[in-house]
Amino acid sequence: MKTAVFPLVNPEKVNVTKDHLGYGDAFYKIATLSAYAISSWTLIGNLADLDGVYNSDPMELQEDGVLIRNGYKYIDDFLRPKLSLSINYLGVKDYKCFFPHINNSPLCDRAAQLMEEADQTFETGSWMAFAVVAGGVFECLLYDHVTKNKKLKGKMTLGSLINEAQKMNIFDENLINSIVLAKDARNLVHADNYGKRYVSRSDSMSIKLSLDNILLLDWDNLG
Repeated sequence: MKTAVFPLVNPEKVNVTKDHLGYGDAFYKIATLSAYAISSWTLIGNLADLDGVYNSDPMELQEDGVLIRNGYKYIDDFLRPKLSLSINYLGVKDYKCFFPHINNSPLCDRAAQLMEEADQTFETGSWMAFAVVAGGVFECLLYDHVTKNKKLKGKMTLGSLINEAQKMNIFDENLINSIVLAKDARNLVHADNYGKRYVSRSDSMSIKLSLDNILLLDWDNLG
């Protein structure tokens, strides 16, 4: 059994009541939720802020998010509890669901193939293989985002895509460093790089954390 945690942010008010109070349900969208084979779930955070919602009004896990019935009675723009969704899942049902923002179908398919292989190599402790394949996932994500927002000439390498992402200021330094780690791992397969440091367990852990975090980004609203 595995666990994943998703911060719940920017709820959408749905099913608004027609009375003067204007209450409604609060829906927290999680774009990648449908990727998981979920066995159980719970909300974590300051549940006391939800008051009667948590105890009496039902919460519903949907295909692409969490619906809190009557949630806007308690969750407004001025006082909003900090909540996260924690899921226990058996595995991944469909890796393409990690990339709902990639409209280029063949690119989405390739990202999904690489992501599945990244999971497999990480689980077996194949650190070098994991870093190389994870670099492929990063490249798919950066290629999609950068080419949607800029007209670029020539062939895009992961290095050039990293440079463009830095110019766009869309990632923090830790994420950039992890992507660079994955990029550099590719060159270690060449014999004349035998003197360079090999991919370590620690490197792979950093890359994995960044890979998991980058999938949580709201790509449609990045810079």
